Amino acid sequence: MADPREGVTSEGLIVTGARRDRVPPAYEPVLAYVLSRIPPEVPVHVYGSVANGTATVPTSDGTWTTDRLAALTRWSEIEPALAPELVRLRTLCDSGGGSAEEVRTLLGTGGVIELIAARFAAEIGLWQP
Repeated sequence: MADPREGVTSEGLIVTGARRDRVPPAYEPVLAYVLSRIPPEVPVHVYGSVANGTATVPTSDGTWTTDRLAALTRWSEIEPALAPELVRLRTLCDSGGGSAEEVRTLLGTGGVIELIAARFAAEIGLWQP
């Protein structure tokens, strides 16, 4: 379902209705599980119909998850130096986690996700809540 609060500001920034308090109660257990598996200083980004409160249980618009293999493959082509960290991140996602320090290294400041987000922001731009 389309985000009824989505649009573009007069400055050309994309705005969205995604907010923590709009996550439907049916999806709270999933979010709680994710939050229990990572250090509190690691940000979690939820998007799509789940994040803007328009998800229809038991389905959503398909944006709750992403194709990790496709993303890993493409970003490894774009930034080959990130490939080992991306492979490790996918392994952690598939196996249910690693040590808190390893997760912090991959997801924290200066980690592979921040590097990809910065590259994406520089070339395409990021949504602003």
